Amino acid sequence: MTQTDVMTAAEAARRLRVQHMTIQRWAKDGRLKPIRKAPLLFDATEVERRWAEMDQGLKTKAQIARAKAAS
Repeated sequence: MTQTDVMTAAEAARRLRVQHMTIQRWAKDGRLKPIRKAPLLFDATEVERRWAEMDQGLKTKAQIARAKAAS
């Protein structure tokens, strides 16, 4: 088993430039999948994927859903 880089919710919030509560909400509704729920931990690759989506201007739920369906 390989060790993956993980980020706490606070680290993910800083990386994505959003509030901590936004990270919690995204984890709850499935927009950002945690690898552990208590405390919230995220695979760094997943956070970077989300950053890339946001950076490309895919900011609305509908646009993100379409991008996921296409991949």
